[in-house]
Amino acid sequence: MSASQYDPALLELLGFLSSDRPEIRRIALANLLPYTASSSPERGVFQRDNYVEQIATMCADIELIAHDALSALINLTNSGVVAARIAKIEGFLTGLVRMIVDDKALLSDLAAMLLSNLTKVESVSIQLLNLKVAFVLDTSSADAEAVKVDKTEKDDVVALDLLLEIFLKGEGKKYNPNANYDFLASVFANVSTLPAGRSYLLATPHPDVEPPLVKLISFTEHPSTIRRGGVASSIKNAAFEKSAHTRLVAPTNGAAPTPGSIDLLPQMLLPLCGNEEFDIDVLDELPEELQLLPPDKKREPDSAIRMILVETLVLLCTTRACRDAMRVRGVYQVIREAHLAETVNKVTEPMVRLVDLLKREEGPDTAIEEVDVSPSSNVSEQNTVFVDASGKETKAAAPEPVSYTRPPPPPQVDSEDEEEMLIEV
Repeated sequence: MSASQYDPALLELLGFLSSDRPEIRRIALANLLPYTASSSPERGVFQRDNYVEQIATMCADIELIAHDALSALINLTNSGVVAARIAKIEGFLTGLVRMIVDDKALLSDLAAMLLSNLTKVESVSIQLLNLKVAFVLDTSSADAEAVKVDKTEKDDVVALDLLLEIFLKGEGKKYNPNANYDFLASVFANVSTLPAGRSYLLATPHPDVEPPLVKLISFTEHPSTIRRGGVASSIKNAAFEKSAHTRLVAPTNGAAPTPGSIDLLPQMLLPLCGNEEFDIDVLDELPEELQLLPPDKKREPDSAIRMILVETLVLLCTTRACRDAMRVRGVYQVIREAHLAETVNKVTEPMVRLVDLLKREEGPDTAIEEVDVSPSSNVSEQNTVFVDASGKETKAAAPEPVSYTRPPPPPQVDSEDEEEMLIEV
């Protein structure tokens, strides 16, 4: 749409975003916020001139203005064009990370939602993977004082390390009473669509250091669907690294952990279990975490997450060693019961594929064979769902042709005109 096709009142409101008076900026932005929704036909106006950049600078304004600025950007960043423009603003990504990890910030969750949308763009994920922020991280403490902004020290900390630490400590508003940090799970899922992101999750710089993925897998049964879904997607993305498969599945239930290993099976199977009772001989095959589950145990209620979990197990069946490990650890028995209870065809299909792989005949000729598995959604196809400012899922926006021109000067008004504008708006 050309400028002449937009409502003149809308264009006038956009001009007031650069007002020197905070109350003018606040009212203008509050009235513009509905136009940023994906259902609004006028949202394309924000891609004109430098309105996106203007709103981005308002994230550092007073809290009322910053709240609406973050909300507007969350709505607008289901467009890759907008996300890429925001990421090019010098210092913006650093400021967003600092806002997320501030234990007193009121808008940390909105900042995490925005980061979740931004990192769906590959270039932004790469930027975040390489980002270091001047923070002080004291990992010896488990309380809210463990992560602090320090304005004098200049210790550069890997941004993802900071976000992971906050994701763990902030669960249930234990770090910041204003934030639960669930949307950071989506950030980890987004960056792990890239080889460098998967390498980060699986990295073991020292034999005594657990890979970051270990810290995520405990949330596969968390009450928050957002947290569970992001963690499940991160695990699935990590499973695309075939070279790491022998580190991701222990050969037996009683096997001693080896340095750098991550036994995914218990946390992958738990959400797929209900309250069924297994025979004693089957119980002996299952990992200890799956034995004698309570009678009120419920399966994962979200079919999309169930599908991700099953497809991850299919991916791990690529190698003979992992297939053998799954056979002796009761995976078939769990999937058989889950299949009987499943009502969604998209979930039963990978279940059948998994059973076929586990029940296939193996011999000397398959000792080093790698099976070609084809999950219904690959690592890149998971990266298509965004969120709006209300936290609801929304699809990526279709690209719009946008012409960038030098913005006109803001309208000049005297004090009386400003008072009238405040009343009219």
